[in-house]
Amino acid sequence: MIKGTHIEWLGMSIEVPEDWEITRHSVNRGRGKLIFIDRRHQRLQFAWTRCARRPAEKRIFDDFRARDKEEDPTCVISDIYHRGPWRLYRRKQGEASITRAGSYETRSKRWLDLVFSWPEGCDERVEEMVLKGCCSQKSDAPVTRWCAFGIDMKTPSDWQIHSTEALPGATTFVFGGNGSSITVRRRAMAPFRHKGTIGDYLVKETGRKKDALVYQQDNGHEICQVQTRESVFKPRWLRGKRKVTSDYAWICDRKETIFHVTLDSYDKKPVECSKMKVECCGRG
Repeated sequence: MIKGTHIEWLGMSIEVPEDWEITRHSVNRGRGKLIFIDRRHQRLQFAWTRCARRPAEKRIFDDFRARDKEEDPTCVISDIYHRGPWRLYRRKQGEASITRAGSYETRSKRWLDLVFSWPEGCDERVEEMVLKGCCSQKSDAPVTRWCAFGIDMKTPSDWQIHSTEALPGATTFVFGGNGSSITVRRRAMAPFRHKGTIGDYLVKETGRKKDALVYQQDNGHEICQVQTRESVFKPRWLRGKRKVTSDYAWICDRKETIFHVTLDSYDKKPVECSKMKVECCGRG
């Protein structure tokens, strides 16, 4: 049995082998892709395109096959075949092959295009697992789940993801909308990255004093919080526009990871967090 890793991105789900990693990613809901590699080769390109109506699928595949033959007249291209909702064909050149799969997702109104790369022979078990585990949530779903780069969280679906940074052991997601922003950070190897308490960490990151910190317990974690409010004088017509920054941080001992969430909003428009949740070790 193949061990898989579950990925959630922009309302789409996909299951891939656990040794595949994302090396390129897009944050555009209308058009983008994820690139997966293992330790030696690129293995999968997972692309999506927003389509209001179902496209001409047969013509799309005829064009792909014709282009493949034009690029390499010596390659062998299979007929189009079906696997569940997917159309597929395989292009072979000696031991190397690629498999292209495409399907229109009616729930999200997206055309999904997957290209598997097999430099040393095709693994149909992996293709079957990935295609079975690939789907999208409804376009009007109230919550979007994000599960990638070591972060597992839920956000309101109307929040827009602005940027991501994925470095070894350090991940940052930034969301925004209506003048507010939310930044979620994950810092792995906590014992090596930080010496001291979670309060010491937050003091260092925010520049606030220890007497400004507030502590609370939630699902077995000690969460440290600090809030900063703009104190600069503003004219009367800008009342209610004062910026408020709230920082929450905790250490997950099971994963030896620091999680740090920053909420930036205005006095009169606080961030609605009832639909937001960051998971770390199954306890939330």
